[in-house]
Amino acid sequence: MAKTPDIVEVFNFGARNVPKELVGSLMAACNRLGISEITFDLVTEQHTYKQKQRHETSSATALASWVKDHPTFKAIEAVKYLESQGRTRGSTYPALGELVAAGVLKKLGEGNYARTDVKQLTAPTKKAKGAKPAKRQLDRREISHGDFVLRTASRNHGRFSRKTMITHFEKDGRDPTSIGWTLNDLIAKKLLKRVNEGEYILLRGNTTAKKPTAKKPTTKKPPPQINGAAVIDQASATEA
Repeated sequence: MAKTPDIVEVFNFGARNVPKELVGSLMAACNRLGISEITFDLVTEQHTYKQKQRHETSSATALASWVKDHPTFKAIEAVKYLESQGRTRGSTYPALGELVAAGVLKKLGEGNYARTDVKQLTAPTKKAKGAKPAKRQLDRREISHGDFVLRTASRNHGRFSRKTMITHFEKDGRDPTSIGWTLNDLIAKKLLKRVNEGEYILLRGNTTAKKPTAKKPTTKKPPPQINGAAVIDQASATEA
């Protein structure tokens, strides 16, 4: 009968970052415990420390030269500028504070700054409730926008597209943004018709008929009188 093998359980231990001066003591202790299979590797690490970069001028001075070309700006813009010059983000806000204290800048709130020599723009006045919008200023030309559209459409077989008409407006020096209300006005007057998206045709013969003028009633002149008596036309009397 085969002999059952003995089961032996062992552990493998590893140690990292053991200081150099404790290696001898650790190996001696292991030998005393009967542990002889010891392996180790020497790892050399070189620690470097980031040195603070020094500049010839302060961050406030560098920022003061930048704001000459930036009358108004956001704080994040100043941060990006100083970072592009190799300066830290944390140096920006103390620099802004120095320029505000020196009277070079003024804080507008919500991270916005402006030079003190820049006049503050007045806010736009709010329209009063119920106020009617100002009438659109039309180009004063010999031919109105509407007549120009009708004439151009007639020259192009009575059919045109919005895009084409905008091109004609621009060539004639007219405001292309006025094409919309011009076309809507002609459609309302039944002079144009929209057939497709952006396509229009000219309606012919839709002129409004003139109302017939009423004839003035003719009044007969009274017969001439002499001394209060009517003078009778002899020819008329004979015919009668």
